[in-house]
Amino acid sequence: MAPNADFLIVSPRYFAVMRIPMIAGRDFNEHDRMGTEPGIVVNEAFARRFYPNEDPIGKRLNLCWNVPEGAIIGVTANARQTDLTVAPSPTIFLDQAQTPMYFSALVVRTALPPAAMARAVEDAVHAVDPDQAISHVETMEDVVAESVARPRLESVLLGIFAAIALVLAIIGLYGVLAYVVTQQTREIGIRMALGADSSRLVRDVLGHGLGLMLAGIAAGLVLALALTRYIGSLLYDVRPVDPPTFVAVCVVLLSAGLLASWLPARRAAAVDPMRSLRWE
Repeated sequence: MAPNADFLIVSPRYFAVMRIPMIAGRDFNEHDRMGTEPGIVVNEAFARRFYPNEDPIGKRLNLCWNVPEGAIIGVTANARQTDLTVAPSPTIFLDQAQTPMYFSALVVRTALPPAAMARAVEDAVHAVDPDQAISHVETMEDVVAESVARPRLESVLLGIFAAIALVLAIIGLYGVLAYVVTQQTREIGIRMALGADSSRLVRDVLGHGLGLMLAGIAAGLVLALALTRYIGSLLYDVRPVDPPTFVAVCVVLLSAGLLASWLPARRAAAVDPMRSLRWE
């Protein structure tokens, strides 16, 4: 099977406008025009795959298209061309002046608000060709937003469900510990009457709650590791098994668990020994 790659038709300074740096060689310029040898710019992924230990500049390619042969004049950094979740693939860039296409997209970089410049750009195009149709005008922010709309929605929904689950876990842990303290009121009163330190009672209740939280966190980590394949589809440039993220989540859960345990612990420490001994 013959080697293949994606290709895009661009104009000079496209890479500068899109802030895609040139790693080696040069960009297209006014000398690349119809009648001269086609120049080819490739991305870093192309160079690494097909010329892993060589300098690709000057290498000749048979494109098997309307450009029979050309020479590589530059190498650009990788850039995601279609979707943020899709890793850059080997890509060939050809010059619009040498391989013109019957349709194209115009990219404009401006220091002014893009929406304010849209009309001026349309007027400039119609000044050259009044019959040129223009459609689908949007900013780069809109393009990126459309690309990540679905995973962003899924992430927001998961975040909402996670927040609800965290609140329910706090309420549940508080309820369990409050019930335990209520059931042990008489025992706590006896211990305090015998000289037990209130701080020790607080530590006991907190320790009980901490044990429940650690068991839940352990189960959650196992499930999270099992679901990394699905989680990975929602992430951009973040590994599914990301230690800092796991540590941060564990810290949040432990903090929430200690908060839910603190109120029953304070209640246990405030038990009146005389009243608890008379409690039925």
